[in-house]
Formats: sequence, C-alpha cells, structure tokens
Amino acid sequence: MICDGVENCVQYIDNFDINRGNPFAYFTQIIYYAFLRRIEKEKRQLDIKTKILEQSGFDEVFVSDGNILDSSDSDYNTIKSNVHQKMTYN
Repeated sequence: MICDGVENCVQYIDNFDINRGNPFAYFTQIIYYAFLRRIEKEKRQLDIKTKILEQSGFDEVFVSDGNILDSSDSDYNTIKSNVHQKMTYN
C-alpha cells in the first residue's frame, strides 16, 4: 500500500505547480487516493475469492483425507468454521 502511494507521488510529481504552494497537501492527497484505490482493489479480490468459494462449495475445499494429525485437526476445524462464519456474514 505504501509503495502504491510512493509510486503515484513519483508518477505525478511533474504535475505539481510550484506557484500554487503547498507540496505537502498535494502529495498527501495523492497518497490518500492511492490508499483508497488499493483498499477497493483488495475488496474486489476478496469478493472474487468469496464467490469462487461459494460456487465451488467450501465443503469441497475443506475435504480431509484422514491423514491429518490430531493436533492439526483442531486447526483444520478452526479454519473451516472461520470460513463458514465469514461466508454467512455476507
């Protein structure tokens, strides 16, 4: 996310008008909107991932072959229940 802001600052540095004044405000706005774009992009990626899980059925993704050790079995169930909870909130 930080790299997006730095990249946009370097990309748009030529558009800054020295006569207008405040470079801090100019670059702050560039970084702010870069962060908003990154957050929106990550939301879209999460929505796509959720739709793929819903379409394929998350039970198929979490199929155990019986070779899981007892200690990792609880981790498996925790992950499965977390995914199920997140899918029911949407």
